[in-house]
Amino acid sequence: MKGLLITASAGLVVALTAGAAFAKPRFTVIHMTKNFNTSLFPAECLGTVTTETLPSQKGELITWVIKNSNGHNNDDKCPSFDATKVELHFKDDVMGTAAKRVLKPGTTPSQITGTVDAGIPKGAHKYFVFYKSLQAGPDPEIEVACTDCGGSGRK
Repeated sequence: MKGLLITASAGLVVALTAGAAFAKPRFTVIHMTKNFNTSLFPAECLGTVTTETLPSQKGELITWVIKNSNGHNNDDKCPSFDATKVELHFKDDVMGTAAKRVLKPGTTPSQITGTVDAGIPKGAHKYFVFYKSLQAGPDPEIEVACTDCGGSGRK
C-alpha cells in the first residue's frame, strides 16, 4: 500500500510539472506609429501587434513591449506619444476576471503584462489596442491551447 501511495504521488508530481512546463513567458511588441487617417481608427497613434495570432497556454505570462516606431526607423513616430496611455481591451476574460478585460502598463511604462486565465476555453480570444481611450488598431488574438501554432507543442 505504501508503494502504491508513493507511486501515485510521484505520478501526480510528474503530471503537475509537465503541465507547468508549457507555461513559459511569451513576448510580443506593439509598434505605435502616427495615424495619418483617423477615419478608420480614431486614435492619434496606431498600434500594431507584431504577433497577430499569439499562441499561448493557460497560465502563461504574456508581455507586450510598447515601442514608438515602425520597427525599422523613426519616420512614423507618434509625435506626442505616452506609453502609459496604451491599453489592451479584451473581448472576453482571457486574462482573468480581475483584469476586467483591460490591461494597462504597470511599473514598467513601456510594457503590458498579463497571465492567460487557467479556466478560459481553448481557441481564439480577440483584443484591441487602445491609445488615450480610443481604438488604435485592428483585432489581434491570443490563441489558447493551440497545438498547431506553437502552443502546447513548444518546448
